[in-house]
Amino acid sequence: MEKVELEKRLKSIPLFANLKEGELREIAKIGIVKGYPAGAHVFFENEIGDVLYIVISGSIKIFRSSEEG
Repeated sequence: MEKVELEKRLKSIPLFANLKEGELREIAKIGIVKGYPAGAHVFFENEIGDVLYIVISGSIKIFRSSEEG
């Protein structure tokens, strides 16, 4: 995906909707577009978070493990 297309997609996300074009450009510049196959684990509970994932297309399911008794 080209950076210009990424900027357009980011603009359609409410979190980024009010940013100026230059700000969106900076985010798109440092963003990395990755694809994941169906059923892939993207991250796991209790991992230290050092990235922001934005779903551009498709969907993601979030599961949380539960501890029993």
